[in-house]
Amino acid sequence: MKSFKKDNRELKILDNANVCFENGKIYAIVGESGAGKSTLLNCISLVEKLDDGKIFYKDKDITNIKEKEICNYRKNVGFIFQNYYLDEYLTALENVMVPLLLTDMIIEECRDKAMKQLENVGLKDRMNHYPRELSGGEQQRVAIARALVRNPQIILADEPTGNLDEKNEKNILELIKQIDKKDKCIIIVTHSSKIKKIADVVLEIKQGKLMILSE
Repeated sequence: MKSFKKDNRELKILDNANVCFENGKIYAIVGESGAGKSTLLNCISLVEKLDDGKIFYKDKDITNIKEKEICNYRKNVGFIFQNYYLDEYLTALENVMVPLLLTDMIIEECRDKAMKQLENVGLKDRMNHYPRELSGGEQQRVAIARALVRNPQIILADEPTGNLDEKNEKNILELIKQIDKKDKCIIIVTHSSKIKKIADVVLEIKQGKLMILSE
């Protein structure tokens, strides 16, 4: 359960939201603005704490693990945001390298892995460009490469096509479909009907409840 205070009232954003996310599937989470979709992603990533309830990862309760354990858990999580959140002073290549530089990997290996990911998203010729020199679609592809570069088991995407035109949305959808899902769980918060079509499971958050619409 997760709630917030507003005007001296308690608003239950998530209430008995019970679901098991499995590897090998793409999940689309829909719902009205303010329903709690992004809050759910924040709870899964342990950015926000639940008021009540538990979160399990590989059958282990991670609800109240310590900061060091949270850091280790997040190594298994890749984030894709609507607003990209690229560092404007770093090139596309350097932005993708950032998650790897937080590990004990040598810089040459970081560079090689980042280059490979950028090639995979079709940006081989744009690696040394800064975000301001890239289109919105290209920036989102950099963000996807950054999210995938550590080969995470969980990919959390918050409105990944929300700022894109129809053509770029189609390109990003193709990239998402190309991700090898075998050992990955992909959870996408979206308003896009096109993302719902490629999802294996569609869930809706409504009045704090998480319900399966299709699978």
